[in-house]
Amino acid sequence: TDVITLDNGDRVTGEMKFLERGTLVFKTSSMGTPNVEWPEVVTVNTDKRFAIALADGTILFGSLRPGTADSVIVVTDTASVATATQNVVSFERLKPDFWSALDGKIRAGIAFAQQNAKTDFTLGADVKYVRRSYLTKFDFGYRYSRQDDTDDVYSLSANLAHGRQFTGRWFYIGFLDGARNSQLSLDWRSTIGGGLGRF
Repeated sequence: TDVITLDNGDRVTGEMKFLERGTLVFKTSSMGTPNVEWPEVVTVNTDKRFAIALADGTILFGSLRPGTADSVIVVTDTASVATATQNVVSFERLKPDFWSALDGKIRAGIAFAQQNAKTDFTLGADVKYVRRSYLTKFDFGYRYSRQDDTDDVYSLSANLAHGRQFTGRWFYIGFLDGARNSQLSLDWRSTIGGGLGRF
């Protein structure tokens, strides 16, 4: 149960999902999932853990507690940091265990056109795993098309990316790509890369 206090004095109870680009996605039992403009929020109270980004680029991992007027307290494993509510620019929920930290979808489709006896099949998946200071993403897509009197057409693409946030606003990201495409006469192409950066 999370509670947000608005600048008009209203207190709303629900579940904070994430804050991005000045908009808080907040799920409630009676009003659905409304978008709340972050400048209208005075303070929040939650015991759930978030990856919290401040205006100066600092990343903190912890819960949010109400502070004095127009402020919050970020409670981490080692300290409590008081900051202005509007100094919080984004946050994302951190799930407590492996399975709940997984998020993604699988999609599949098939189509048949009798006029030219064409069959199309598609398969894809997107998976994201977020744990504390790192993020892993995997994307996969496959398409196969068959038609009488023509060559079969297929394409395959896969991408694996991993990133980690360090203290002092440093981060790194690495990725691995692979692709096949019969229309482009591409038997196999792979790309590997990485980088180090600072917010």
